[in-house]
Amino acid sequence: MKNCRKNAQKSSNGITLIALVITIIVLLILAGISISMLSGDNSILQKATDAKTYTERASVIEQAQTDVLGYQAENKGGDLEKSQLKTVLDRYFKDVPDELPDGDNLLNLELNTLDKYGKHTITISEIYKGAISNENQLSDLERLKQYFGNNNNFDDGDFLDNDELGIKGNDLSFIADRYSGKDELYYNYYEYKEKIFRVTWDDDNEIWTGEVITAKITGSKGLCKLDDSIDIFIIDGNIYSSDNYSTQNDDNFGTVYVCRVYDDDDNYLGVAYYTEGGDPVITSIFSVSYGSTYNIENYGWSDYINGYLKNEELEYISQDTSIVTINANGDITGTAYNGGNTTITITGKTTGKKIIIPVRCYGEVH
Repeated sequence: MKNCRKNAQKSSNGITLIALVITIIVLLILAGISISMLSGDNSILQKATDAKTYTERASVIEQAQTDVLGYQAENKGGDLEKSQLKTVLDRYFKDVPDELPDGDNLLNLELNTLDKYGKHTITISEIYKGAISNENQLSDLERLKQYFGNNNNFDDGDFLDNDELGIKGNDLSFIADRYSGKDELYYNYYEYKEKIFRVTWDDDNEIWTGEVITAKITGSKGLCKLDDSIDIFIIDGNIYSSDNYSTQNDDNFGTVYVCRVYDDDDNYLGVAYYTEGGDPVITSIFSVSYGSTYNIENYGWSDYINGYLKNEELEYISQDTSIVTINANGDITGTAYNGGNTTITITGKTTGKKIIIPVRCYGEVH
């Protein structure tokens, strides 16, 4: 019996020692795996560092690109000027050259970010890939600045000819002027290549300041603001100033703008009506009785509609089919037994241009 107990105890001690050795080996393996995961090119720490680097670089590039887009908006979508690009670069990078190179030498230029944006090297092409205006390739805004700055007496008509800077009379046209009694400044607005610029006359000192400011237009159509001194109306590519449009109140559309329309030879064609949002409308009402059907061609404004949407395949939509319906042929049917008012939108499928007309359904007599 004593011998059996001794053998059993020895066996138990042997198993414990083996387990300890195995445990140590497993721990060493796990430690090796952990170290491998925390170091090396694909380690967790490296990936975290890479993510931080990517985020910082992307943030600087995005901020710089936003500033570039702001300047392009000022230029009305034109090329970026070198001086504008340098202003952007100075905000985010150090050691920016005073004289930026041209062409590929500019786009491939590498710059180091300011310390507050981290330590990153970024090429100009990562920020901007478009054309850059230089001394030999002036942007429209640069051209006008030099033009008006060198022609202080351009109110005599001679200012419309300047071959050296490429200004041509048919490219530049006067829109309107406004006087600011508070500042004693005259603001003169010109359209140049479908962009609008403001030139300032200093009445106090009796000189042109030579400063040309790209007019700030709020909205792509409808009532727009030029700075804070003048209202204009821009619609369908045409610019209407206060001398060729007026406003009136309409029961169906509220305030409408009555624009006097001229052809390319300045022949008066009539008026067109627009909402404040820039939608063309017709102010007279198309009337139909309940249960009756009339074609849109019978409408008194059909010639205007066809002229505005000429050669277009038309789409008709009733704003409220419980009052009137309209089919693909332009047949309007009154559907409101008790009558009511709504509108119909006529859209050209190719251009997307549309006209809105008010419609009244006369209900059954009770």
